[in-house]
Parts: sequence; structure tokens; C-alpha cells
Amino acid sequence: MSDVNRFEELVLPHVEVAHDVANELTRNPDDAEDVVQEACVRALKYIGGLHGDDARAWFLTIVRHAFYDWCKRNRPAEIARDDGTAIEMAIDDAAIDPEQAALRGAESRLRSCRWLIERCLFCVSWRSCHTRKLLASPTFPLAR
Repeated sequence: MSDVNRFEELVLPHVEVAHDVANELTRNPDDAEDVVQEACVRALKYIGGLHGDDARAWFLTIVRHAFYDWCKRNRPAEIARDDGTAIEMAIDDAAIDPEQAALRGAESRLRSCRWLIERCLFCVSWRSCHTRKLLASPTFPLAR
């Protein structure tokens, strides 16, 4: 079987899936078409190296590598060189530390619990009380 026939039989059925993968990677349908076209050219060129008849994983790997190469050409790395001052500038001195945040959360849950208990005191029947059901609910803040 010629390489072209083998390509048509093994790879072309997976072009739609390859386009979906490339579209997910590039986030642009036109760029995805470019990536898939490049992957098809590579797959046709190296179809002789495919062992077996399961070309899906092999072809999608080629698509992924074509995407990496496309990124190098079209989306240069936007890495800003920094001497460490960016981290210092990002620190907010007015921010609450984790311990204070945990305490505030616990105080809030305690207030909620007090409110619910006070509400239950006014209920006619504890057994039928909606608040009792709420307290037993796994979504109630104290159930965490």
C-alpha cells in the first residue's frame, strides 16, 4: 500500500478530532486549521514510521507537536525579566493573614448558629422545625 493510500485510510478519519484538539489548544478556528494542516503534512511525510493500524494517538501527538511549533512561531514567550521587585510590589501590607481570616470565618459561623438556635426557640415544634433540618444539612457552615 502506498504512503498516500495508507495516510487516507489511517489518518484522514481522525482529522475532525485533530481539528477539535487544535481548536482547543489555539482557541482560534483559523489557527487550528493551520496547525492541523501542518500536522497532516508531517503525518504524510512520516506515515512510513507508523507501526500498526492505530493512527489516532500517533496523529494527535503530531498535532500537539505542530501546535508547539506553531506557538514558537506565532506566540513568542511573553516572559518579563524581573529582579524580584515584582513580588515585593505584590505584597499587600493591609491584607489579612490566614489566621485572622480563619478566625473571622469561625466567628461568622458561630453567629449563624446563634441566630438559628434563637429562631428555634420560637418554633412551635422542634421536630418539624425547618431550622433543625437546616442544622442537620451537610451544606450548613458548621457541618464542614
